Amino acid sequence: MPDVIHAQRHAKRYESHKYWGRKPANVIRQYIAQYSRPGDLVLDPFCGSGVTLFEALALGRNAVGYDLNPVACFISENLLAREVDTLAFQKTGEAIIKRVAEAFPYYKVGCTCGNVGNLVNAVWQDGQYLAKYYDCPRCGYKMAAVTPFDRQILEQVALSETVWYPQNELPPNADARYVHELFTPRNLLALGLLLQEIKEVQDETSRNLLLYTFTANVAFAARLIPVNEKRFRQGRNCSGVWGFKRFWLPHFHVENNVFRYFRNRLARTAAAKAETNGLLAGRQATAKVINRSATCLAELADESVDFILTDPPFGDMIPYLDLSTLWNAWLQFGVDPAAEILIAPGRDEQNYYHQVLTVFQECRRVLKEGRFLVVAFNHKGLRAWHLLLGAIRQAGFTLQECLPAQDGEVSFTQTTSGAKGALRGYFIYVFQKSQPSGVEAGASLSLAEARARIEGELVNFVAGRPRSLTEIYHHLIPFTVNHNLLHEGLADNTIERLLEKRCRLVTQEESRVIEGERASLKSYYWALDEAVAGENRLS
Repeated sequence: MPDVIHAQRHAKRYESHKYWGRKPANVIRQYIAQYSRPGDLVLDPFCGSGVTLFEALALGRNAVGYDLNPVACFISENLLAREVDTLAFQKTGEAIIKRVAEAFPYYKVGCTCGNVGNLVNAVWQDGQYLAKYYDCPRCGYKMAAVTPFDRQILEQVALSETVWYPQNELPPNADARYVHELFTPRNLLALGLLLQEIKEVQDETSRNLLLYTFTANVAFAARLIPVNEKRFRQGRNCSGVWGFKRFWLPHFHVENNVFRYFRNRLARTAAAKAETNGLLAGRQATAKVINRSATCLAELADESVDFILTDPPFGDMIPYLDLSTLWNAWLQFGVDPAAEILIAPGRDEQNYYHQVLTVFQECRRVLKEGRFLVVAFNHKGLRAWHLLLGAIRQAGFTLQECLPAQDGEVSFTQTTSGAKGALRGYFIYVFQKSQPSGVEAGASLSLAEARARIEGELVNFVAGRPRSLTEIYHHLIPFTVNHNLLHEGLADNTIERLLEKRCRLVTQEESRVIEGERASLKSYYWALDEAVAGENRLS
């Protein structure tokens, strides 16, 4: 493998439904190809949206995945569906849109020419209907101010008792208390009617793929979508993205036409399944998805697995079940939050450690002797690294190497980071089930010696030229792990404190394409600052 694994953009099959922490398929595929053979059994105990399972299947390996999150399993199962009649699927979806949209008068808007148009997006600010984008049969696509006719249409919206919608409670950090409060009454009614029709589809594969498309679209129909103010000023479609890792309700938000956006998502699902049909054609291998915690791999016999590749929970970084509340609620999936592996209030580091340890003890039980476990992980805090690697080593695995890897795309969160810069990418750890070899567990150096080695390596690395935060972490984490310097006494923010002690921030304006649009961003780099080298000391 190269020193840095270069990622490719996500393929169509992975762009048809959002999920967090999804790793680039080409990287996953490389490791599956290197550490397994056709016909082998590949396990992912935290399978998420199914990237490992699908890439294994496409390479002729059998696959099994576990995930506690019901909607993650649902996404995976739809990704793995074979021989889908995409034309019939789209035809069914279009027929549903036509039936529901024609009987739904609430997206009608008044045009300045006197005609009635169809709403594309409504713009709201602090609860006020501010502007609209629409299609007019005479004028085409336009943006205009709201008219009395538009307000009259809104006043007619009434939620029917015969139309179901979820009223589940949201996580404590959400800006609303209940799921239905994330939507305008108009869009809540449209979603409920659309879901009713989808549930009536008789063909199970088509029905599930339509539900998959529905959940892929549901966040775009919510009040979660902020206005792209630059596009708004230009009179262009100003719909933003749901990028924050919580249910944040922006004061300046977009209300998207449910049916129009569902139609767009329908095409993306069809394109994704056309792609998967081609990749899985003729493959005899099978895949299974199990909706349960991987603390118990009861379906797997001892030493029955040939290779394990997984992306475990990132400690306190991504609360998967909380973020999936919206999807699980609309699909009426029950969840077991008490079994989720994470660090949260009332769920301390030791709880996280023991749960992760249990998972990897099970992984060791089912993995064949001498075979490999590959783990993708990312966290800025060294404590998280110590907990995860300690649990995997305690379970009976030996670390062979640690490498940095790139993300397939720059996320919304990474473009809105603080002044110290965003940490992009992640790290790949290769472990082997064997007698101890390679990098040994249990640091022999003292805390002071480990910290001094890391500090010296940082100084050497930034001495040549300023480095981004990603470059620094991609160099220091493998150095720390591969040289067995991850001492349990290191503070969580050791690297950041060393940066503040030995370096200074410099800025540079850069042009990048983010969410399909070119933007000018200020980038931050760390340069060696000899003037402060002796002034700041770690406490």
